[in-house]
Amino acid sequence: MGRGQAYSSEGDHDRAIQDYDQAIQLDPKNPKNVDAYVGRGDASRNERDYDRAMRDYDQAIQLDPKNASAYVGRGLVYASKSDNDKAIQEYDHALQLDPKNAIAYLGRGISYTVERENDRGLQDLDQAIELDPQNAGAHVARGAIYSNKGDSERAILDYDQAIKLDAKNAVAYLGRGAAYARKDDNARAIQDYDQAIILDPKNALAYHERGAAYMRKGDSNRAIQDYDRAIHLDTKNPDAYGDRGDAYMNSGDYDRAIQDYDQLIRLNPMNIAAHSNRGRSLFYQGNFRAAAAALSTANQLETNAYASVWQYLARKHAGEDGAADLATNAALLKSQDWPYPVIEMFLGRSTPERVLSMASTPGERCEAQFYIGEWHLLRANSNMAAAPLRTAAAICPKDFDEYAGAVAELKRLNLN
Repeated sequence: MGRGQAYSSEGDHDRAIQDYDQAIQLDPKNPKNVDAYVGRGDASRNERDYDRAMRDYDQAIQLDPKNASAYVGRGLVYASKSDNDKAIQEYDHALQLDPKNAIAYLGRGISYTVERENDRGLQDLDQAIELDPQNAGAHVARGAIYSNKGDSERAILDYDQAIKLDAKNAVAYLGRGAAYARKDDNARAIQDYDQAIILDPKNALAYHERGAAYMRKGDSNRAIQDYDRAIHLDTKNPDAYGDRGDAYMNSGDYDRAIQDYDQLIRLNPMNIAAHSNRGRSLFYQGNFRAAAAALSTANQLETNAYASVWQYLARKHAGEDGAADLATNAALLKSQDWPYPVIEMFLGRSTPERVLSMASTPGERCEAQFYIGEWHLLRANSNMAAAPLRTAAAICPKDFDEYAGAVAELKRLNLN
């Protein structure tokens, strides 16, 4: 049995199971074999053979109802199956038997965190670390809770400690990268994602998060490369398709953006952003009728002021009215904050001058210029539209929809 434990510690779970098999076969009903059942259960669990692991933990408890490790093992199996309520019950039982079982506190803390009970999870992880300060996994888990609570500084301290204890812990680098990203330190985030990928080259999430960091740095091409890899590793991840679509849209490759939004919609037909962004991409291409249909779907799922404006613009450019839909959507909005003044302008209840006066931030002022340009275009006044569209293209951040819209309109007017 000692050799089985040695094999398990080296990660050779198959050979560990063989040794535990032999130990158990010698006397399967001997209470002294409890550790062999628990050990074999642990090895089977690490091999993701959860049913076999559970049978071994059950047998260990039958032989010794006071064996805390067996209850911990059952808790870990339930957690692996996403049944955190049952997992917590098992950890509770283990801690009643062994109040100083650090693994039980760690497991229960993680289960509480998954169930969004961050405060209870934090209490358990504090206790796990007090009992076993050298457990890198406990520091990673506590770092995740601090990240969930928005405390990036304390999260980074825990990830630092985890990496100090286990320099090959890819999850710690991934978590610290996410914490740096929340602090808008994308350069350090990318360094950590790089290390996570070196340690775990098949981690789709690491590629996805590094792609997002490159996007925030304005490097759409590098972002697309990472999203490509993330999708190759996990072809059913809707977020990766949506984010790659955004990267293609920002780089002006609307055909590929639409392909990614289409795939995202196949995976999740209720994804509002996919329909909305697909509609805007079609708008930039000048396919106004299809754009209006996509934006209409987005508004049917959830009415949004911006999507309502873009739906109206697409319909008008397609030669349709659109005013009735815009008025209906406007009535459903819960707020009359920006960009509601833009809606008022298109409905004839306000003027471009008033819209500009109500734009209170740089972003709103850039948006106002684009929509005023559209207001003139819809009145067949290209000369008056040119100046505000040029202003929008000059002052809008390049990741704004209104920037791309202004560039597209100027190109159609041969003014770019």
